[in-house]
Amino acid sequence: MSKFFKVAAFCLCIATLNTTMAQIETSISNGQQNSLIDLSSVDKFFEISDKTSLNKDISEDEWNDLFSTLGYSIVGFNRVRRTIHQEMLMVAFSDNQQIKRDSILNLSTEDLQNDMITYLARLTLINFLDIKENQKELRLFRETYDFDAIKKLSVDRLKSFLIQPVDSLIIFPSIALICNEWGAWFSPSGIAFDLNFFYNSTEEKRTNTLAHEMFHTYRAKFVNWNIKSSLFQVLNKIQDEGIADLINKTDIESFMELGTPQEFIDFFVSTYDNTPQILSDLDVIVRSFINKEISEDRFNEKVENFEYSGHANGYYIAKLIRNVGLMDELLQTFYSPVEFLKLYNKAAKKENIYVLSDEFIKFVENLEKEQ
Repeated sequence: MSKFFKVAAFCLCIATLNTTMAQIETSISNGQQNSLIDLSSVDKFFEISDKTSLNKDISEDEWNDLFSTLGYSIVGFNRVRRTIHQEMLMVAFSDNQQIKRDSILNLSTEDLQNDMITYLARLTLINFLDIKENQKELRLFRETYDFDAIKKLSVDRLKSFLIQPVDSLIIFPSIALICNEWGAWFSPSGIAFDLNFFYNSTEEKRTNTLAHEMFHTYRAKFVNWNIKSSLFQVLNKIQDEGIADLINKTDIESFMELGTPQEFIDFFVSTYDNTPQILSDLDVIVRSFINKEISEDRFNEKVENFEYSGHANGYYIAKLIRNVGLMDELLQTFYSPVEFLKLYNKAAKKENIYVLSDEFIKFVENLEKEQ
């Protein structure tokens, strides 16, 4: 299975965790909370795109001002992402860039498989061109939409999803709108929505996506982050995204995003459909270690390089558990990857699909007990 496809499948996800668990805990303990919807990133973007459309040069200070706004700080733009963003903005909004636009848009899937940077650039360009075409409507939306009104709706949605929630731990984060590739991003400092994504979403989808992101912050207060095992991190990611996806996803098609090549969509769907086999493969790795067929170093290497998708596989498991009538049990143990897997086994037995071995379950139980 191609490493690129693994990363590309991850890029399909609406919500991307751009942080470490320690940062999340620090953020929550410090009570970071702000109801303001920050629009400075969008405003700076349009300032630069307007100048670009007039073939005016953009200074380094102007670029720095853009990337220092809250929205771009939330996403966390490294040098590569920053370069992609700058170049695709110029390509999208400049009148003299048609040849380069066409060359990027016409790239084949085979071309994209071998170049992750170009893949991200293509997604960004497609969204920027859509922003350019609809910028009049987007600017009006930015001026007239009641952004603060969504706060209560999203808090209520998360409360209705949880069983006996602790209200004081439901934190409405700082929210910023940006112009980036299509999607939303979560970090300790808040949530960033792409303006075009937010504009094209229904009010229900906006509300549910915010509730999804707040679930991650809420759950982080209950998880035992002292477990440093790579295996635990994999299982935790699967549970965290899987349960959260029940808030704002209705089916597997809900994950598909603007500009994603069909082959990558097919891969994401295949990863979802093959979840029982993926769990079986992980089970084999764990039992090989238990039976001393592989060393601890080799075991850790296999787990660290294990190809899975928190969203695709997590959603499959969470949806399976819900569909067999175990939703209450799922939410009562939303912080425990071990209980998540035990519920999966109950559901899998009912549906006659792969059931994780007793050895596997015992192994991950011991991981928790050791802490």
